[in-house]
Amino acid sequence: MTHQFDIFQTFDRFQAHLPVGDDLTLLILKGHLLIEEQINGLLAKEIPGFEAIDNPELTSNLRIHLAEALKVAVPTVRPDWLWTAVKKLNKLRNDIA
Repeated sequence: MTHQFDIFQTFDRFQAHLPVGDDLTLLILKGHLLIEEQINGLLAKEIPGFEAIDNPELTSNLRIHLAEALKVAVPTVRPDWLWTAVKKLNKLRNDIA
């Protein structure tokens, strides 16, 4: 099973929901939510029965690492630099929270 992103729909969603302005906290929080939404979609599509483990105990950090691990099964999922950036965004979000 492979996951196909509608990149245009994703860009439209980010453009519609990312705030414009000087509030970096809001930008980090909203950006993290939008990235997390994409990761959850990827996990739901790529892991059969994902709903069985999809609960609050599955932290954002664990979800990121699970999604990154899918590159073994789906080599074109995302380049390595993206996972580094997503992990840094997650750390920023956690530092704010």
